[in-house]
Amino acid sequence: MDAAIDDLDLVRDALAGDAMAFQALHDRYRPRVLRYVQSRMRDAAEADDVTQEVFLRMHKGLDRFEGRSSFSTWILGIARNESLFRMRTLRRRRAREVVEEHDGLAEVVPLDRALHARRQLRATTRVLETLPPDRLELVMAPVLADVSVAELARRRGIKPGAVKSRQHRIRRGIRAAVAEASA
Repeated sequence: MDAAIDDLDLVRDALAGDAMAFQALHDRYRPRVLRYVQSRMRDAAEADDVTQEVFLRMHKGLDRFEGRSSFSTWILGIARNESLFRMRTLRRRRAREVVEEHDGLAEVVPLDRALHARRQLRATTRVLETLPPDRLELVMAPVLADVSVAELARRRGIKPGAVKSRQHRIRRGIRAAVAEASA
């Protein structure tokens, strides 16, 4: 009972502008609020941020504490609401974005685009695995081994225009197969 009376006195004094009373409420309830928030959130840094936000909200809304419940119930209610809000915010952010690494640089990509790209990559890999070696060489040698069209034409004994034509048909077939497989 004494703690509840002390809390009410501290609230009244804090509302009157006594910074020491607010500090006393903070010092009394911070460990409990932090434990509560940590039990709900996995990230310690996020839990610290939420705890800080709880005390900012407490400071701004202290005049709304009516004393119908204990102060601890009131402040833990704020902690519950802030925790839920932060978890929803984090979940939405993670659902919208996927961080992909390219050449050591991180790029934030919308999740649906990243999933589509992964499906296409898997489908492309499967399609390339089914190509006969001679057709695979026509489309991959210029990319992987920096082999020119002229060199490919010389190796096969055909004209460069024929190599380009075959490459075009093979790529068109790959695109169609990938589109079908990733749909």
